[in-house]
Amino acid sequence: LPTLTVVAGPASPATSTVSSATDSLDVGQTTTVELQVFDAWGNPVNNAGLSVGFTVNPGTVGTVGPASHVSGNLWSATFTATGSGTAAVGAMIDGAAVTTPPAAIQVP
Repeated sequence: LPTLTVVAGPASPATSTVSSATDSLDVGQTTTVELQVFDAWGNPVNNAGLSVGFTVNPGTVGTVGPASHVSGNLWSATFTATGSGTAAVGAMIDGAAVTTPPAAIQVP
């Protein structure tokens, strides 16, 4: 029988997902935020050469450090709560904003 090999296409901001290890923090606490990178068909994109960054809106609720490639299609960074409110943590892949819902982190 022939062998079929699936090769992921380019990273897709429309199918990649952002998550947080926790959804509630106190000011001064930290948590890990993660980006899982997928192609348009949902295949994992295992490319350590991507340019990945995380965003926080509003910036008064928290900050996020630089993104690090963990392994495979997983990237992570540290979110630090700096003020009260709800932070929407999103991501960018090669300059394009990830369009799936951001991770929401509540800071009382």
